[in-house]
Amino acid sequence: MTQPVTEAAAVLANLRRTVATIDALDEAIAPQSVPDAYQVQDGLIAELGGKIVAWKVGATAEAVQAKLGVDEPFSGPIFANALHRAPASLSAANYTHRLIECEFAFRLGDDLAPRPGAPYSLDEVKAAVDATCPAIEIIAPSFDVAIGGSAHSRIADLGVSAGLVVGEAVTDWRALDLAEHQVALRVAGAEVATGTGGLVLGHPLNSLHWLANHMTMRGRTLSAGMVVTTGTTTGLYDLAVGAEAVADFGALGAVSLSFTA
Repeated sequence: MTQPVTEAAAVLANLRRTVATIDALDEAIAPQSVPDAYQVQDGLIAELGGKIVAWKVGATAEAVQAKLGVDEPFSGPIFANALHRAPASLSAANYTHRLIECEFAFRLGDDLAPRPGAPYSLDEVKAAVDATCPAIEIIAPSFDVAIGGSAHSRIADLGVSAGLVVGEAVTDWRALDLAEHQVALRVAGAEVATGTGGLVLGHPLNSLHWLANHMTMRGRTLSAGMVVTTGTTTGLYDLAVGAEAVADFGALGAVSLSFTA
């Protein structure tokens, strides 16, 4: 790793450990490209040293990609201590921001190992899925402004993910049309957002397909048992402390989260 990559990873690691934010990474160390951003992300993963049990895919809508100035989704790891089972009640003090997204998540039953020169097909990726489950991702960047700013720095910052709350795994999901599947977000009992799986690259499986081949580029394996969360179906919602959010996935169940003072 180059010195700027090492220094950027160290800065982001310290922010993560202290639950602090900054305006932006110093220009001398901030990643200037997507490949640079993933180098810093890999350095940050090494700095934090946790076990990766899940991965997130972000920017799965064209409008979001345009806003961030990227032309494809991005990925980030989720460590074991950041994966929670629903219903979850988490301390607000552990998060710089408390933005949430309702997402389809897949649990892998087989490894998807790097395969240079032989991209995975969508059917191969689908066959590797063991189960799907409703999920809420927690978005909490290490920057003062949660949304906006440098896309490269946000990719470096673990893809701005700070946690994932998952509901019960459903193994008989294949008969469902996830592209048309309705999702509703309720906060304090009131519906605040709705969406479908079609908002995620046309289908949540397309997000997993992208990640499998993206990981070949990074030399990382998506291991059996890992969870992959595929991108928001309901946009971002800023969840107030004390309010309960319920993501209702209909036949796939529901998942709930609240932040305590």
